[in-house]
Amino acid sequence: MSGPRGLGGDVMVLESTIRAVGAVRWRMLASCIVCLWLFSPVLSAATVKLQVKPGILATADYWENEGDRPPVLILHGFLQTARFPTVRRLAEGLADSDYTVLTPTLSLGVTERRKSQPCEALHLQTLEDDVAELAQWVQWLYRKHGRRVVLMGHSAGGHVITRYLSEHPDAPVQRVILISLSFPVGKVLQKEPARADGIGEYALGFCQHFPATVAAYHSYVGWGPEQMLETIQAHSQQLSVIIGSGDRRIKQSWVDTLHHSGIELKVIEGANHFFDSAHEFDLQDAVEELLGSTD
Repeated sequence: MSGPRGLGGDVMVLESTIRAVGAVRWRMLASCIVCLWLFSPVLSAATVKLQVKPGILATADYWENEGDRPPVLILHGFLQTARFPTVRRLAEGLADSDYTVLTPTLSLGVTERRKSQPCEALHLQTLEDDVAELAQWVQWLYRKHGRRVVLMGHSAGGHVITRYLSEHPDAPVQRVILISLSFPVGKVLQKEPARADGIGEYALGFCQHFPATVAAYHSYVGWGPEQMLETIQAHSQQLSVIIGSGDRRIKQSWVDTLHHSGIELKVIEGANHFFDSAHEFDLQDAVEELLGSTD
């Protein structure tokens, strides 16, 4: 059995221990720095405000990159905002890939709207109002960047975009990518008022109770799959659709219609309507592949 160590031996052991602990802490710190660098967006978004109507300011998140890549505008789905996860993830991914990206939030008549609008709220905004706001944002991005815009929409965002394309055939748009393309299906719940500004009771899209003016409701259901398909085919050379094979929010009949329409249709196996979980990377890859032919 060895005897007790002297003071010098104890000091050497202590110094060795300190160096070992320091090295471990340094490696942990370095690993944390690398993780933060890998998983943090390269750019943070700026907030842009635009007066879309007297007394109504709409907002957008904006990532600006230098270079020759075309600017991208991504529009959210029905009653949502630019912070909707599918839209936000895609915007940040494209910004990290050196694209200038703009994600507006449609005002729906609410100045600087930041939250999704409840189904039970009184809805006065029409599809024509949404299209008018989108037109202003496209022009803003076109003037800001000096290049024609790539227009993307998620879910019913594509409903707005197809109406926009039909009303603005000469818009400064060079590419259109519609993700989980759908449209709000409606139902009249009670007898409608005779006046266009009267308040009716409806179901629309995922909303089982959707109080709205007669004009507002009919503006959305009046732009249906037939009108959308006609517009899509008219822009077939510049338009692509991406859907997930596991999307339960889109009827198979609509998928079949799109498949036989002559447009480019990409199907991501297993992805749902929102491309969440691991399928967000599949969506990102599919979008960047389509954009590769646009750069």
